[in-house]
Amino acid sequence: MKSLLTVFTGLLALSLYSQVPQKISFQTVVRDNSNNLVKNSPVGIRVSIRQGSAAGTVAYQETHSVSTNLNGLATFEIGSGIPVISVFSSIDWGNAPCFLEVEADPNGGTSYSISGTSELLSVPYALYAEQAPETPGSNAGDIKYWDGTNWVLLAPGLPGQFLQLDSAGLPRWQGTAFTPPTSPTVSTAAVTAITSTAAVGGGTVLSNGLSPILEGGVCYSTTPNPTVSNMKAIATGSLGAFTVAIPGLNANTTYYVRAYATNAVGTSYGSEVNFTTSQGPAFSIGMAYGGGIIFYLDASGNHGLIAMPANITVGSMNEFEWGCSGTAIAGADLSNIGSGLQNTIDIEAGCAAANTAADVCANLVYAGYSDWYLPSKDELYQLYIHRNAVGGFGGGYYWSSSEYNAFDAYYVNFGNGNSGTWVKSQPENVRAIRSF
Repeated sequence: MKSLLTVFTGLLALSLYSQVPQKISFQTVVRDNSNNLVKNSPVGIRVSIRQGSAAGTVAYQETHSVSTNLNGLATFEIGSGIPVISVFSSIDWGNAPCFLEVEADPNGGTSYSISGTSELLSVPYALYAEQAPETPGSNAGDIKYWDGTNWVLLAPGLPGQFLQLDSAGLPRWQGTAFTPPTSPTVSTAAVTAITSTAAVGGGTVLSNGLSPILEGGVCYSTTPNPTVSNMKAIATGSLGAFTVAIPGLNANTTYYVRAYATNAVGTSYGSEVNFTTSQGPAFSIGMAYGGGIIFYLDASGNHGLIAMPANITVGSMNEFEWGCSGTAIAGADLSNIGSGLQNTIDIEAGCAAANTAADVCANLVYAGYSDWYLPSKDELYQLYIHRNAVGGFGGGYYWSSSEYNAFDAYYVNFGNGNSGTWVKSQPENVRAIRSF
């Protein structure tokens, strides 16, 4: 009884860059002469690979003993049977064309009935790729593809491009390439506003490198080529020019500075500049100078106020009235730092009484200096702040030269720093000061 085979093949997924399995999945439906399915029965299968033509030379042959299922379907793998001619892995798939011949014995033996022959296309050529000599690419990322006749190397595309089949079914790079992000570009500006303890640095973030700026500023050190691991002053997170204060410096010291900017790719630096801090002021709070003790310095550090080291006494008097109660003194109502001298001059001009608080200061000659005066309210408060540096204070109230009205003037309590007004006729402590 001659049997008919209906052949279905399922091919293994193959990769040109991994080892190709030396097998071909295969399924066949077995029917008898009456076109009935041969169900749940053992069958014998013989598979031949012929080359050149359907009747060409048998390059490989193997046999299988399998069983059909309820639908008459027999499933097996070509390449895993019992070899009869040659071995599967030695087939020269490049000797195309190749044909698959399948024979079956529905009784499970070796009396095979030829069912037919069909040409093999895809799988053998994939297997041939494994046998074919490898042609190395010239660049990292080269891709090899089969154009129907030969293996062709496709050079790597550019970042942002993608592979797509063209009208001929061949892979081609498509799309617009993008420029990958880089670290930023930054320049360093000259350092300005240099003092003994601080300066102002800056720079310009010229490019963010196609990635947002995370941080920018200047880094500095007393050695060349500073980085962000040294000292730094953060100023910006965006493109453009920036400035930033550089605090906490040492006097008369050379510092090296570079602007920097950081994005997700990395940190870049501008060129290096350097500067030297100034020597610093020759004066300090608490220093003995000019006949007394320095208790206040202006922003330059080269000018300020000096206080006597002790309260004024005249004979047995150690407290003095502000004076001229009931008389408003023109011009003596200033309270800011720097106004005490003018207040004292105005009081002396408008109040003839002797031994007032302003009078004993104006007539004082101490340590060779005769330009002492009664401090204004704000000057007196600075003296309270630095009372320990000056010394000689035991608390109590001190007169300022700042008048409130015809009957009252301002004082500062050196016990707690409170300031208020008091009647001019009340005797209080007096501490003379001078400026330099």
